[in-house]
Amino acid sequence: MCGARPFRSQDPLRALEQVCFCVSWTNAPVLKGVAPAPILCSPGRRRLRAGRPGLASSEERQEVLENRVKRILRQGRTAIAGFAGCLGCAEMVEIIGHSGFDGVFIDMEHMPYDLREIQRMVMAAERMGITPLVRIPGFDPALILRLLDCGTQGIHVPHVTSAEAARAAVRAVYYPPLGDRGLLTASRASCYGKLPLAEHIAQSNREVLLTVLIEDGEALEEIDAIAATEGVDVVAPGPVDLARSLGVIGQPDHPRLVAAMERIANAVRKSQRTRLALPLGNIMYPRTAAEFIALGGGLALAGGAPEVRLLRSLSQEAADLRRTIGES
Repeated sequence: MCGARPFRSQDPLRALEQVCFCVSWTNAPVLKGVAPAPILCSPGRRRLRAGRPGLASSEERQEVLENRVKRILRQGRTAIAGFAGCLGCAEMVEIIGHSGFDGVFIDMEHMPYDLREIQRMVMAAERMGITPLVRIPGFDPALILRLLDCGTQGIHVPHVTSAEAARAAVRAVYYPPLGDRGLLTASRASCYGKLPLAEHIAQSNREVLLTVLIEDGEALEEIDAIAATEGVDVVAPGPVDLARSLGVIGQPDHPRLVAAMERIANAVRKSQRTRLALPLGNIMYPRTAAEFIALGGGLALAGGAPEVRLLRSLSQEAADLRRTIGES
């Protein structure tokens, strides 16, 4: 059937599970660059099983998709996420997962991704057991709904400038009673209707991570209220856009920018509710991991985008080769 050894189980349930194992390898849609994995064995899903070890009936088998980054933040620890960059695809997500990151940052604000590409990257993240975090182009409840329905575990909302904007993001991301997210009972996030409705709602409200980006000077006027908004998990200053807004672009150590960053970090500490996120290795705002931790950091968006790293590496290799062969 699928290259596997023939099964000879006398247990019909066991035999059925073995058949499903083979079918998942042969008949499931194959993502570009992602080796098809048995549905029952995805490392991104924590399976809760009752009954005999290794087997459960359809009523007993439950799949709970845990948000790895959110778990780490809840524990008071620091999570790290890698940038998918413009090379964002299933392969890049897998590489980020194999590298040891807790999450992958997928940028729809600056990159030309469509929803099908996002879903493929989300599926690859699930396969690797890391958290897919998607920055949307702007506040759009309809887009947020579609991303969550396809399985996205983290939503980053850019340019949040007020407490009301933060509350609007909460309403779009969560189901009632905290929010007002629309409900599709057979979405991919609900395992196509396999999860009971009440369980899906509770799981989504528990596991989805909401990050608000502070990228405008006017947001500093309400930063305490923004950071204290129920349902907001992470506050992420965008140092480049924030510097632009403050009129100090390209001056990462300018007193106005430094004061603004400290103001945001202090509001997060004061809230005792949210955690701080910051991009590390950004040439426009170079800060070390130690400086990030000193600010009370919780989510580190680590390093440059992969295409930037690749360009630097290939440029150095080309220069070294030309020196070796005597060409300039």
